[in-house]
Amino acid sequence: METLTIWMILLIVVLGLATLIVPLRVAALEPARRDPRRATGSHDTGSNAAGFNDTGPDDGPDDGSDDGSDDGSDDGSDDGSDDGSDDGSDDGSDDGSDDARRYAGEVAVAADRAAATAARRRAEWERAVDDVDAAWSAYERADRAARRSAAAAAFPTLSRRRRPGENAERERYLHRAATAACRRQEISIRQLNEVLAHRGWNPRLDPMAQEAALHRAARDHRFAAYRAATARERRAWATFELAAAALGSLRAEAQAAQTRVRVLGAEELWWAEQWDSTVPIRSTVDGQQPVAA
Repeated sequence: METLTIWMILLIVVLGLATLIVPLRVAALEPARRDPRRATGSHDTGSNAAGFNDTGPDDGPDDGSDDGSDDGSDDGSDDGSDDGSDDGSDDGSDDGSDDARRYAGEVAVAADRAAATAARRRAEWERAVDDVDAAWSAYERADRAARRSAAAAAFPTLSRRRRPGENAERERYLHRAATAACRRQEISIRQLNEVLAHRGWNPRLDPMAQEAALHRAARDHRFAAYRAATARERRAWATFELAAAALGSLRAEAQAAQTRVRVLGAEELWWAEQWDSTVPIRSTVDGQQPVAA
């Protein structure tokens, strides 16, 4: 009976101690659960106390290398790469667009000047056409007068003995008639000099024959003027065609430049230039259609 009592007392003491030790253990583990570093720190300090020095080499290289390498490498690489790439691409695109816009403006100015030149050449050609028409009309009038004089000179004149001084009168008449025709621009200065010098002209002929000869000379002069006007008209037309061709090419180039500036950006323009510079190669798929590379 006494032994049983002793065991009961011991059991009660053990249970009492257990009820006291468990809350204390839980209270001691609660801070370590909230902050694990305290547990590791306590463990490290324990290990350091045992002779293992882990805190020194871990703290030094970790703090310095991590902070410096991370900050320097991240800041330098990010800033340099971002700034360089952004600035380079922006500057390249801006320069390309500015050059394309400047070229389009220059081509537009050249096209305007070519348009003014073409208009001036066309006006010159129109004046040349008017000159041709006027020269042909003058030739037709001279031809009708020459035909009329030739028809009148078909009748023979009476042959009689000339009175004294009649040859001088006929010569003066020829000179006056030739001078008047030259003033009316019916004959040229060269023809007038030939008349006054009697080169190919007979001053002793009847006045009707002299008038017919003057009409023939006027017709020849009008026909030469018509041929010269025709040659000038042809040259003016050829010059106008050249100016019109230059105007068409400049307008097409100006339109293409405006289209490139308005539609294509710097990157698209670069790709377009690269595509234009490519050459066709033989396809390796079907061996029939060439593809660009």
